[in-house]
Amino acid sequence: MKGQYDLTGFFRSNAAWFDDVNYFHGFHRCGDFSVSEADFLSYYGRSLNQLSTGIREPQTEQEQALLDVLNGHKQAETFYEKTWLKYLNKTRDIPIVSSVYYCDHSRSYYDSIEEYG
Repeated sequence: MKGQYDLTGFFRSNAAWFDDVNYFHGFHRCGDFSVSEADFLSYYGRSLNQLSTGIREPQTEQEQALLDVLNGHKQAETFYEKTWLKYLNKTRDIPIVSSVYYCDHSRSYYDSIEEYG
C-alpha cells in the first residue's frame, strides 16, 4: 500500500478510500459527517479499517491510542479517534428492517372482482 505517515500520526494512503457498502454515494454526500470528518475518512479510512480489523499493526503512538479506544481502555479524545468511532457506530450493528407483505395466493384476482361485482 503506497502512502505515508503525516503529522496526524496515521498512515495516509495515496488513493481515496470508499465504503461502497454503507456509503455508496460517498462520505461527503451522505449527511452523516462534516466536511472535515468526510475528508479524514477518505484519506485515512483504508489504513484505519485495516488497523481496526487487525490486518495492520499500530506503528505510531496515535494508532496505538486509537486501538486503546476501540478496545475500551480509554475514552476517545482526539478528533481522529472520535471520527473513527462515529464511523464505526454508524456502520456496525445496523438493525435490519424488513417489511412483511402478506399475499393470499389461494385466491385469484378474478375471485376478488366477483366479490365486489
